[in-house]
Amino acid sequence: MCGCPACLHVLRNKDGKYYVKTFVSDHNHELVKSLEEKRLLHSYQSIDQSTMEMVRYLRENNVSLSKVRCVIGSMHGSMDNLTFSKKHLKIVCSSIAAELLAHDIQKTLQSLMHMRDQDPNITYSL
Repeated sequence: MCGCPACLHVLRNKDGKYYVKTFVSDHNHELVKSLEEKRLLHSYQSIDQSTMEMVRYLRENNVSLSKVRCVIGSMHGSMDNLTFSKKHLKIVCSSIAAELLAHDIQKTLQSLMHMRDQDPNITYSL
């Protein structure tokens, strides 16, 4: 981390109500001012579980990256409300594609072995 002393500690009392225990507003760096700058922060590169499941579903059904981004943007009200960059979404989609490819190869090999079990004369080569 950057060693910034700024912090906010929020606790809950016995009644279940939240209160601020500690607040330090001193920063050792410039504050991010624009939404575009905020999107570059590590904390803005997260995709929640339900959005991740939707991305996976769309990619499994061959929806393009740009259309996935549009769908997810519309689910969040607008593209400006997304908590991740297009680059981060591309990385996530690449990871999903690699998983799908590995799964497809495994399914293909299983099908070939099943066909060979049914007919010993069938041969295949990899």
